[in-house]
Amino acid sequence: MASAADLVQRFHAYEVARENMETLLAAGSVKEMVEYGDSDKYPEIQWQTAVESFYEPITTRMWIRAVCSAQYSDTDGEVQTIELTHWLTDLTKEQLRQIIEQMEEEKERLAQEAKDRQKGPGEEQEQPEQEKQDDG
Repeated sequence: MASAADLVQRFHAYEVARENMETLLAAGSVKEMVEYGDSDKYPEIQWQTAVESFYEPITTRMWIRAVCSAQYSDTDGEVQTIELTHWLTDLTKEQLRQIIEQMEEEKERLAQEAKDRQKGPGEEQEQPEQEKQDDG
């Protein structure tokens, strides 16, 4: 049986997740992102808000969804999670193409950063020497 303290914590976690979802749904537009932190109102509650694309296999379409969650530790020390999910919209083919292009660009950028980090200190990329031209 849940203790009164656990019920209060559960209610606070639900309140934090709900307020985050309401804020997200009231926004004029959203983009893929993940944010997290500790509740200002209830410091013992940690929250996370994510906007993500996902493939829905029944309709074979891509969708954007919002997931707002809040976590707390119950009186037994177990982490409990409240999670709210809202399907925001499906994607047009053009939007899907843009997301795929952005993902490819991000992948290429991360690969280049990893390649640059593998170089030792003091090593620089080779630059072709410019030829000097005599004016005669």
